[in-house]
Amino acid sequence: MDSRRRRIATGAVLLAFIVFIGCGPKNELGKELSVALPDQAAGSSVAETPAQTAANGTPPAQPADEPPQDREDLFPGGVSYYEGSDRMDSLESGNTPAYFKKDTMRPYGFYIPETMKEIKQEEGLAWGKEDPKVELSLLDADKVPSEISYSSYINPLLSKYHEYVGTERGEDGIYTDYILLTDHGRSFAIRLRYPGEDQAAELPDLLASARSLRYVADPAAFQPGMEIEFPQGENEEESDIYQLVEECLRAIASSDKTAFRKTLQTPHADYYDYLLEHEGSYRFTKLEYPISYPRDTARADVGIEYELLKDGIVRQAGYTISLLKDKEGRWYIATID
Repeated sequence: MDSRRRRIATGAVLLAFIVFIGCGPKNELGKELSVALPDQAAGSSVAETPAQTAANGTPPAQPADEPPQDREDLFPGGVSYYEGSDRMDSLESGNTPAYFKKDTMRPYGFYIPETMKEIKQEEGLAWGKEDPKVELSLLDADKVPSEISYSSYINPLLSKYHEYVGTERGEDGIYTDYILLTDHGRSFAIRLRYPGEDQAAELPDLLASARSLRYVADPAAFQPGMEIEFPQGENEEESDIYQLVEECLRAIASSDKTAFRKTLQTPHADYYDYLLEHEGSYRFTKLEYPISYPRDTARADVGIEYELLKDGIVRQAGYTISLLKDKEGRWYIATID
């Protein structure tokens, strides 16, 4: 009997203990007290939801900015050639005269406002001013910091351009923007530096100078002639058109007046002799656009690009060559414009 009573008493104590654990300890207001879980032990942390973080007074982390979907080219059509002009009355940002300055280590230069001075650096030349501290320079692509990307700070005034890759914000308040380019088989960057607090005042002038970038072709390396490899064309007629255009351009490059006039086959063939009679030399470099028929199939246009060496300067330009059919259905070049 005593043994049975002892078992009943033991069971009652055990049941009371289970009920106590299930209900959890209470504070004086009757609310459940929290019990630390293993993951919440000292020295560990549990991620909060955005709502919890905001409630604690700290804004939630924002996702990294993404490049705009409708970005544009900083240099539409590519980097222009330097054509020998040493001065511009003004850049696109204002009325200050600007003068062409070439980098000492690369075949490029900028039109620099007269308010900016030359600064010598290890990477080459920079141009800028002291008050406020502002600089524009070129550097090799591998000198752009590897951490510069769209995961870092994005300058909203530059993010619309394809060539813009990111901005450093220094502890001293200086912003450094990087614009990455590939031109004539060379990769390099334009670097813009200015105080962040002066961004609105200084960046437009820096960007205008950056957009004035010019390629300075080496006249000693100039090779006159034909570099264009014309396609076969989609049919025999287009093949004939491309062949005629190539013969015409080769005649211009070699100043062969007889071969040149033969491609024109027009009563006024001598009108275009001026293309052969100047002191410059041609190098035809690119098929800018293939055969098109702007009006009807009796007229065809072909666009080409060329370099012209004249007076020690290599310039770049282009022609639209228009062809017509004669009465026998043969193509001839009607205009070179």
